[in-house]
Amino acid sequence: AGFECTYATALGLGARYDDALPVAEAVVDLAKRFRLDFALPYALCASAIAHAGHRRWAEAHADIEEALHEARAGRHAYAEHICLAEMIRLFAQQGNHSAALVLDIPTSGHSLPAGIAEALASRALVLASASRLTEASGLAEEVRGSSQAIEPTVLIAAVDAIVAVKSG
Repeated sequence: AGFECTYATALGLGARYDDALPVAEAVVDLAKRFRLDFALPYALCASAIAHAGHRRWAEAHADIEEALHEARAGRHAYAEHICLAEMIRLFAQQGNHSAALVLDIPTSGHSLPAGIAEALASRALVLASASRLTEASGLAEEVRGSSQAIEPTVLIAAVDAIVAVKSG
């Protein structure tokens, strides 16, 4: 389940949505059938990425809402941060910056630094997209170096690029 969640997510992030969706759906089914509650939020996030890539917004939102519910129910702080990061980016993909920016990102608790960094870097990306460049740069700077994980590292680089382009 762990490998397939990671694989489905990588396929989705690589824009291979047709390949990602069946893998993600299989992991969701596996997690539900064998009550692998800890794996379900990650599998649903992978499914949400694939649905969003196909612009199936209702399915993507349903997946991410269920993922967030499962993460919170299981008190999986890291999974909650990953779900929030995905939800922020999902709203941003739809141009709904205000919905993305009102989401509360808890920064205390027992999450991994990578989860918090990914959620905050996702917020910085939305700020940059919404031309709130000073806030985006400040948040990116706050997150920079807090994790060596690839997701926040790439998101921060994207924020830097957007800010550079928009500021001339």
